[in-house]
Amino acid sequence: LHANLVPHLDLAHNAAGNGRLLTLRGGLAKSKTLIDHVRASNPNTLAVNVGDTFHGGVEALYSEGNAIVAPVNAMGFDVGVMGNWDWAYGPLVTRYRFGNLNSANYPKPTFPYIGGNVTYTTPPNLAGQPIKPATLTRTMPNGVKVGFIGITSDIVPMMDDRLAVGFSFLQGEANYVNYINTNRAALQAQGCHVILVLSELGVHKDRRLADLIAPGVHFFMSAHTHELVETPMVSASGAKVAEPGNDGYLGRLDVTVASGVV
Repeated sequence: LHANLVPHLDLAHNAAGNGRLLTLRGGLAKSKTLIDHVRASNPNTLAVNVGDTFHGGVEALYSEGNAIVAPVNAMGFDVGVMGNWDWAYGPLVTRYRFGNLNSANYPKPTFPYIGGNVTYTTPPNLAGQPIKPATLTRTMPNGVKVGFIGITSDIVPMMDDRLAVGFSFLQGEANYVNYINTNRAALQAQGCHVILVLSELGVHKDRRLADLIAPGVHFFMSAHTHELVETPMVSASGAKVAEPGNDGYLGRLDVTVASGVV
C-alpha cells in the first residue's frame, strides 16, 4: 500500500488489452470497495496485507506513519506482515507500532500481524522471542481451516543498521527453507486445509524458496518487489507464487476445497 491514501497515476492495461496506459489507480477507498465487493460475493473470504503499509505517502511520512493507521484499520484486513519500510521510522517507533511498547502517540494496527523471522535482542527478558508470531490460523464459515506463515523483509539491517537496533533478522536460504517447512508441518498438525506464505522477501526470493521447500504449501503471496505477476508461477514443491504489484491492483486468490483436498 505504501500509505497511498488517494488514487495516483499508475500503469494499467488499455481497453483492447494489447498495451498499457497511465491512469488514476489505487488509494485505500478503491481497495476497500473491491474488498467489500469480494466479501459480499463470498463470506469465506480473507483479506491480507503483505507489508510496506505505513510509509510512502506524504501524510504518513510527516506523521511517522500515524496518519495511515486508522484508515488501514478500517480496511478490514484479517492478517498482515511487516515490510522493510514499516521499520523506517526507527526501532523505537517500530516497538510502539508493532512490538512490546505502547504509546498513545503511536496507535497500533488492530488486525493481527505475523512474522516470526525477526526476534528481539533487547531487553534481556525478550531476547530470542519473535516480534510477531510465525503463524496464524482462521476457520471459514464453511469449515475450511486456513493457515498463514508470515515472513517480514530481511533487508532492514542493510538499509541502515540503526533501523534494526534491538532486533535480529533471520538470514540465509537454508534457514528460510527450515522456517517454512517447520511452520508448515505445525499448521498441518493443526488441521489446516490451505497453507499460505505471506512474504515480504520479494517474489524472486519466494520463487526460489518455493522450489526448495517440501510439498504442502499451496501459495506464496509475495510483496516488496512490486512485480505484477498476473499468472501465478508453479514451483517444484507445487506451491504457486504471485505478487500483485502495488495498491493499483488487488490480488485475488480463489481456492476450492473438496472433501478436505485443495
